[in-house]
Amino acid sequence: MLTGQQKLERLERALAYGGNTHTVLDVIERCEDGRAQIWENQDGCIVTEIERFPLVSAVRYWTISGNLPDCLALDERISKWAISQGCTIGFASGRKGWLRAGAPYGWRLHGYNFFKELAS
Repeated sequence: MLTGQQKLERLERALAYGGNTHTVLDVIERCEDGRAQIWENQDGCIVTEIERFPLVSAVRYWTISGNLPDCLALDERISKWAISQGCTIGFASGRKGWLRAGAPYGWRLHGYNFFKELAS
């Protein structure tokens, strides 16, 4: 089992991988005010947000950190909750290896994510 400190470090790494747009304290604040949700299963942690677009509502798997099987075990629970919130799609970004692990759960590759830093 991961310690609380190890879980925190993995969440920090996931946030860094996503572009360093938020701190752990930002995540906590968004969870406390209902803009984000935190899902935990033993050594797995997923943070989600609902995004509403003109044509669909989507659950965004914002960060996925911890033990892979424990994270994947959260998928069905998150999907059922997202459907109850009116979501018809889910999306996530991550390392290439997640695609193989997520395929049995219905995840597939859709396009690519690009990133660039803008100088002022």
